[in-house]
Amino acid sequence: MSRIGAATSITTAKIDVSGLIAKAHSGRGFEAAALARELANLPPAQAARARQAIEAKLSPVERGQLARAEQGLVKPDLKKLGLDVTQVALDIIGIFEPTPFADLANAGISALRGDWVGAGLSVVGVVPYVGDLAKAGKLGRWAKTISNAVDAAISNSAARRALQPMLTKVGQAIDNIPAAAFNKLPADMQAKLRGLRRQIDSVTTVVGREVRAGVNSAAKRLGVDPAKLDAVVAAPRGSRPAVSSYMTAAQQRAHLAAFDDGIVRVTSRTALNKYGSLGPNGGFVTSLKDFKAIMAEAKGDLRIVEKRLGLDPGTLSNKDTLIAVIDPKNAPSLRVPSGNEGGANSRWVPGGYTSGNVIEAVMDFKPGQAYRELTLKR
Repeated sequence: MSRIGAATSITTAKIDVSGLIAKAHSGRGFEAAALARELANLPPAQAARARQAIEAKLSPVERGQLARAEQGLVKPDLKKLGLDVTQVALDIIGIFEPTPFADLANAGISALRGDWVGAGLSVVGVVPYVGDLAKAGKLGRWAKTISNAVDAAISNSAARRALQPMLTKVGQAIDNIPAAAFNKLPADMQAKLRGLRRQIDSVTTVVGREVRAGVNSAAKRLGVDPAKLDAVVAAPRGSRPAVSSYMTAAQQRAHLAAFDDGIVRVTSRTALNKYGSLGPNGGFVTSLKDFKAIMAEAKGDLRIVEKRLGLDPGTLSNKDTLIAVIDPKNAPSLRVPSGNEGGANSRWVPGGYTSGNVIEAVMDFKPGQAYRELTLKR
């Protein structure tokens, strides 16, 4: 994929993007919460377009503050979520439990909550095989419940303390399904259970929480369902769908326009001397603007810069490190990453930003690539 083109105007129809940005910076510091409220009041499609235009003008730290502020606007009903997650666990336990206790208990909870459809499905679940098909009818509800609980746990520490034990129970219930019973389930049910397990893992590990938060932020930026991006992350590297399946051509153009001031590639002199190139085809890069912003915000602490860029500790303080700045005119292959690149690691999220809200792209590197070196104070 070649570079798509130049930026379009950041003034979204009927939305004064420049005014919103100026207003957010008019007080002391960056008013992320106020900006998040402004975006929340817009229709979803307009909010997505405005958010992308706004984020292109924010520093990496400000983008992270906006993402956290948006998550903070959602006040989860922990009691309801807790009961929902408990019922999912009972449903899954009922898949392999030899007695009808789990299904009947679940039916009782549903009835008490006035959910007569859920109660009926749970009662049918007592009947072998027919019960499995009945539970297949709950797949969508399971996915929505776990997604809501995971999002609440990631964005709210109190919710995480309350919900993580219940989510762990659901994960254990999935893990405890005997292989013979699991293999007899419909294929879509098996896939959904694996997807639920991955979502639960995103709460229990630091990397998982970073990726989940990154997915949620990207989904809002692009105006797509987070579940769609979850599926992209879950797909094995090499088989992930094309960027165009979740990102419009206009969004890709706006994204690549952020690199017009320069492209930064971090590599090593040893690799350059060995391979004669700054990197492979599909090598990851960031914008010069974002790189400088991170350096300024980190106040010289290279460990912070390394973390935001997803680099190994010590990379930037290593005398072998080379920071190359490339003119966009010399990067015709610049494109939004698909996640199929060799450098895509466990922290990769769709949408062209790292899990630390740093803009990224990929490009193909050829021997003799023109660049200038950026020297850091170590």
